[in-house]
Amino acid sequence: MDFGVFVTVTLPNGVSGAGLVHLSQIRAGFVERVEDELQVGQQIRVRVVSVDVDAGKMALSMLADAGSKSRPAARVVQRGNLSAFAGVSPDRWLHGRVSKPLSYGAFVTATAPDGVSTADGFVHVTQIRDEFLQSTADELVKDQQVRVRVLSVELDRGRMNLTMRDEPRQSANFSAFADVAPYEWLDGKVGRTSKNSHIVRVKAPDGKSYADGMLKFRRIADAETVRSIAYFQPGQRVRVRVESLDVETGKMKVTTKDEPWVQERYASFTSVPSYQWLTGKVGKVADTYAIIRVIAPNGREANAFLHFKDARGGIVENLMAELERGQEVKVRVVSVKVKEGKMSVTMRGIEETGPPSAVSAFKNLSPDQWFHGQVTGRAKFGAFIAVSAPGGGGTAEGVLHHSQRGEHHADLKVAQQVMVRVVSVDIAAGKMNVTTKPTISDF
Repeated sequence: MDFGVFVTVTLPNGVSGAGLVHLSQIRAGFVERVEDELQVGQQIRVRVVSVDVDAGKMALSMLADAGSKSRPAARVVQRGNLSAFAGVSPDRWLHGRVSKPLSYGAFVTATAPDGVSTADGFVHVTQIRDEFLQSTADELVKDQQVRVRVLSVELDRGRMNLTMRDEPRQSANFSAFADVAPYEWLDGKVGRTSKNSHIVRVKAPDGKSYADGMLKFRRIADAETVRSIAYFQPGQRVRVRVESLDVETGKMKVTTKDEPWVQERYASFTSVPSYQWLTGKVGKVADTYAIIRVIAPNGREANAFLHFKDARGGIVENLMAELERGQEVKVRVVSVKVKEGKMSVTMRGIEETGPPSAVSAFKNLSPDQWFHGQVTGRAKFGAFIAVSAPGGGGTAEGVLHHSQRGEHHADLKVAQQVMVRVVSVDIAAGKMNVTTKPTISDF
């Protein structure tokens, strides 16, 4: 049981009955799994906490009564002086000794920076090394000397999390793959393997973000005859393409197969003039983008990316309020990249698009300079801000990430006026990042 264990108790009068020892009543301190503490058939001492005759329930405890002077009913594990680790930097390496290896990690007795205090901390199997590790036993044994860093200390719960990795593991960022074309090759590393698939950790085009993708054996090049055995080894580096992605649920499927015939579909759109309207059908719709299945003049079809800014003129706060799956729309081609399998479209007429954004006007400006801006859209990662260029040079749209919002801009509204500073400008990509956080000189 995940929440405790049933124990058969023999009362002083010789009568036996079953009671529940909750996880929190096994011993002092944090208990993660019952099987790490107790075994079937093990003899233990318990106290009766409560009895519900009508419901036929009895609650037990292995902890000593707080008001009792008798010896504890169960052993109390000494976890050491956790307070000595509360302020330790996560960048500082500490000496440790493996005290209890487990299948999913290990408890390590770490020595605090004072060289005297010690405490037990837990190292999860994913934090033992950078590469994929099938079992703790492959890397650690009891009493082994190791180096660890502190990830977190919870004094109220009596536990500490440690890592042996050089760098802390990043959180998966599926949104970094939202604009990846199905023909763009990405670097990946094989992790765990199931009956019919691998889990591959894939690096996004930005070189920083990553997410795990499922690689079915049947989607491995030259693996048609391999259906139920592992094709790659854990830790092996592979090149993959994204076949499907659902940012909201955090699911991605990848393949190592190359299917160049699909590139011919995108080549069919290279000669389409920007003023020509084409018929498309809405596929996936998210807050800030949609995937449109577009039909070329020669009848071929290909998926295209529609940014919410290109849905119509004016402010569009949520694209899901504008479009729905299966809806037929008219679009114009904005750009096509045949080799990468990318195409972007717009639903706006030529007269609505206006002049290009003046991102170059913000290049080489002081990062301390403030500009007037207006919120034009919101996304899960932040907001889009239309910023007025210096000297009346038009406007440029910048991205305000959640991490760059000041304390007074936690909940931005569309059309809200804000003051921003420019953090970075990429003229080639036409992108700009902004912040509402003040500088030191502003205080």
